[in-house]
Parts: sequence; C-alpha cells; structure tokens
Amino acid sequence: MPRSPLHAATVPLGIAAATAGLVFAACKGEGPFAALLPHPTQLEITIQPNGARIGSPLGVQPIVEVHDALGRVVKDRVPVAVALASGDGHLLGTVVANAVDGVARFTDLRLMGGYGAKTLTFTAPGLPSVTADSVDLSPAVRSSIDRPDDIPGSQVHVVYVLPRGSKDRELDTRVDIANSVAAFQRWLARATRMQIRFDLYQGDLDVSFFELSRPDSEMRLFGSFVVSEIERELAGAGVIQPDKRYLIYYDGSAAALVCGGAAWPPTIGGQVAAIYLRNCPAELASRPNDSPGYWEFAALHDLLHTLGIVSSAAPHHTANSWGHVPEPEDLMYGGGTSPWEPTTVDVNGDDYFAPNLPDGLSNLATNVFMEPVSATIVAASAPVGGHPLISSILPAHPPFPKP
Repeated sequence: MPRSPLHAATVPLGIAAATAGLVFAACKGEGPFAALLPHPTQLEITIQPNGARIGSPLGVQPIVEVHDALGRVVKDRVPVAVALASGDGHLLGTVVANAVDGVARFTDLRLMGGYGAKTLTFTAPGLPSVTADSVDLSPAVRSSIDRPDDIPGSQVHVVYVLPRGSKDRELDTRVDIANSVAAFQRWLARATRMQIRFDLYQGDLDVSFFELSRPDSEMRLFGSFVVSEIERELAGAGVIQPDKRYLIYYDGSAAALVCGGAAWPPTIGGQVAAIYLRNCPAELASRPNDSPGYWEFAALHDLLHTLGIVSSAAPHHTANSWGHVPEPEDLMYGGGTSPWEPTTVDVNGDDYFAPNLPDGLSNLATNVFMEPVSATIVAASAPVGGHPLISSILPAHPPFPKP
C-alpha cells in the first residue's frame, strides 16, 4: 500500500522539538547558530556632519550605522550618542539617536562656540567610539535685521554695507569681519585691560547686512560725507537703535581721499563709524590670530570718535585736527606730518583714557560701551608697545570741523 503524503512529511516529535529549540536559541543570540547572526562590533559614519553655522542646525546632519565584524549592518536597536570631541563651545540638539534597522539618524544637531574647526565623536554601549571629520563653525546665515542680543544695554553692532549692485564678497557670512574685529579687540585688551562691548548673538559677533539704495557711483559723490549718507539710510530703514553705536564695513568707495568717516558727538552728531574698504589699499586681518593691520586700527580709531573721543578740551588736544592728540604712536593721533604708528592708548594717560579725568572730558575708561576683561584674555592678547604694527599716512577720516 503506498504511503500517504502525510506519512511522508512526518518528522519524529523529538527531532522537531530539538530543531525548534535551536532556532529559538539562535534568535536570542544563544546556542551553536548564534555566530551565524550579525553581532554589533563597530560604528561607521556614513554621512559626515557639515554646514555648521551659528544659530542654525547643521546643514548636513550625520548618519551612523551599526556594523558587525564583516561590515554588515546589524538590525539591533542600539543607542548611538554624539559629543563634542575637540574645539571650544557646545553641541546642542538631540544627542542620542536609537539605531533603527542598524541606522542612527541625527536630525537637529547644532554647534555653538568660537569660529573654526570642531569634531564630533560617536559612541554606543560596548563598541569603540568613532570620530567624524572636522567641521568648521561659521558665522550665522545672512540677516538684514539685528538678531536678539546676548546681553542688554549699550553695545556696538557691526553691519556689512554694500552699494546697490556692487560685488558681494559676503564678508558678513564668512569670518573676515569677525576676525578683523577680534584682532583689534585683542590689541585693545592688552593696551587698556578693557574691550568694546560688541553686540553678540549666541556667543559670537553679530554682523548684519544692508544694501544701500544707491550704487557706488552715486555714493562716491558724497565725498567726505559717505558715512552720513549710510547712517541716513540705516536710520530710514529702522536699523539704528538709540542705545547702540554702529561700525560699518562699507564695501564701497568715496571720491575723497579718505579711508572712512565717523560721528564725533557732540560736535558731529550720529552713531555710526565706517571704513571704506574700496577706497584705500589695505587688507582685513582675515585669519583668527592675525595682528591688527591698517583697517583694524582705522576701524577702532573711528569707532572711538563715536564715543566722543578725543574731547576738544583735552589737555593735549591737537588744535589743527579736532578730535585727536599729537603723538604719532597714539591710537587717536591726527594732524601731524609724521606717519601714524599706533602702539598705545593715550600716551600720557590724561587726555581720554585714565581712571579719573576732569569733568567734561570724554573718558574711554568709564564709557558705557567699554567693559573690563579678565587677566586670562589680556595674557592671550597680542602684545602692544615696541615696534608698531603699521606705519601709515592714510587718513582714517576727513578732518572734523571746529567745535
């Protein structure tokens, strides 16, 4: 009699039970078949982090896979954590991502801190860590408005201003302006143990952007009063705030042979100082630790004028060059025939920077736009005195009128 299909497929009960037990054990990672299943041994970064800007999530968020020893993706649900491995600052966002089907996707990471290279490290329980390629933290994306201030009160806001239709060098979204300001801030810290209170956004210099309604060919016609026209347009657009001063990096020129301009209250009203980047042959201190060059000293010189420095009643005020002192080695030199070679702030300590000055004299040491700096910052700052960093006959601004 032929055997039925049922009888042909019958497996002894003992063998079936043993086979089921082995399969179940293998699924749990136990038994003789466990070695055949992928087992987590390493992490691999398949998408490197990139596009780091102040105030924004990473433009490219990292993706990390969990692999076994043969490089196969492991389907286990493994928590992968990320941390800042090098570079100052902080890593913000969701710093732990559970791998789904062996893939951990980060979605909202962002960096804070000083500009420059930073690296991230990824870890998982029981696995060796893996470090990503370095990513450079850059200034915030372009903004035509003054971003929320880190600190309240009097402060200086920086604006990159462009004549209509001129070539945009994007100095606001690169580190050029930030490094330029940092260069003269370090010099000032060493010279005075104080710095200017600049407007910060999430710990870094806040630089906004403004395009003028006039092209460079029309702006040039204002000659010595280019800075006044810039301030007029900024005020008309609602940019100017009463408790701030403004330092303008103007990517344009002027018909007059000057490199910038500034208010000098109370004689010349206003809140703006500007350097004309297309009008004089000089380069910005564009690298992180560059020493200040001509543009940095000119920017600082003009900015101090907006604080009323130097008073016309100062003991050594230059009679033929209002707003200045006569020593060529002084930051606020003007009116002489010698080249400007700034190595110090207020040579005699009795004109515009001293613990105490006579009433009525503008004193940088007590100005609300200044703040003391720590000894650590002073020690790390570029030394002053000795050999001058620049020697120039370029005029930082046109002469001021007699008060």
